[in-house]
Amino acid sequence: MKFVSKFFLAALVAAALIAMPLVAQADVVSAKASGAVVAKTFVKLSAAGTIATASAATDTVIGVCETSAAAGGLTSYAQPGMVVTVTSGEAVAIGQQVQTGTGGKAFVRLGSSGRSVGIALSVAAAADADLTISFSPQGGVTSGVINPYTMDATAKYAIGQRYVDETDGRVFRYAGCGTAGWQPGCGAFFCGSVIDLGSGAGENLHANAAIGDTTVVIEVASVTADAWAGGYIVFGHGSALGARTHNRRIVGNTASAATTNHVTVTLDGALTAAVTTSDYCELIINPYSNLQTTTSEFSSVGGVPCAIATTGQFGWVQTWGPCWITGNATPGSTAMERKLYFVGDGSIQGDVGLVAPTTEPERRQEAGFIIQKDSSGSGGPPFVMLQISP
Repeated sequence: MKFVSKFFLAALVAAALIAMPLVAQADVVSAKASGAVVAKTFVKLSAAGTIATASAATDTVIGVCETSAAAGGLTSYAQPGMVVTVTSGEAVAIGQQVQTGTGGKAFVRLGSSGRSVGIALSVAAAADADLTISFSPQGGVTSGVINPYTMDATAKYAIGQRYVDETDGRVFRYAGCGTAGWQPGCGAFFCGSVIDLGSGAGENLHANAAIGDTTVVIEVASVTADAWAGGYIVFGHGSALGARTHNRRIVGNTASAATTNHVTVTLDGALTAAVTTSDYCELIINPYSNLQTTTSEFSSVGGVPCAIATTGQFGWVQTWGPCWITGNATPGSTAMERKLYFVGDGSIQGDVGLVAPTTEPERRQEAGFIIQKDSSGSGGPPFVMLQISP
């Protein structure tokens, strides 16, 4: 019976692993802690887009903390769909489902209480032991608890947060709505910009930084704390092209110092080459912080909104998968016309409809391709296999 029991548990774990598709997203994500977080514990998103300890069984767990950090500190977390190590909150046997609990630790899930976030692949004899689990995609933000068809007055997720509908593979991004608003059926355009650092678009670094540093200092007036979080910075791209060039995501920034205007920028990864005050830098805000309807031919579509929004609201835009988009004229009405392109108002047009100049389709942003359009008549644009960002 002992042999049968072990075999049964191994088969149970194997079957569970086969049944859980892996999430197609980065393995580890850098983040800022809203309060103290501890390595090997479950974390959730706070309203500000930072991470906090997931201590309630019903919390939407987005990851397992990789490095302990104090409030405001830089850390990272492993995402759902991975095999990870967490700290046990009690004794756990191999094959048991686990959920988060006090202190973000792993507890046995009994009955229907709480949300299962994974399956134990090892044994924890008691509390505070290392426990290896298969971190289920259903335990995180891809679990279906997100409703992409609602708008929020204040941000509930990190701007740019990626959400995957596991049923059909559609991909969404969480975005801020700009001054012109947005509406379903038309693409919403990136309307952020390169940040003016006071000397044209960019500025030189204020202080030297060494290999391994995760911060740089620049001198800019009137910057508020974390105004650049989620944006990107590139520096060392002048005469030192290729030697000291770095392109990093901005995790956070300090406010401009009262007398010096110094701003410390926290990067999502350490420097791999030393940089100096002769290195020029430029910043761009989080691209998803300002999406809106526009007629600009100098902007690109970031996604197709899932619901109507007005300036200052937050919501989801679709970036991949089956989607309905307003057609300009009758895209797909000609045989073999499959490719689709965004035009100035966020609607779509096929390459046959883009007539002047003759190279225009090559210059337009591709929207995806027509799933099917073989019925007669001109009524109704086709459904689209949207292909902006997978």
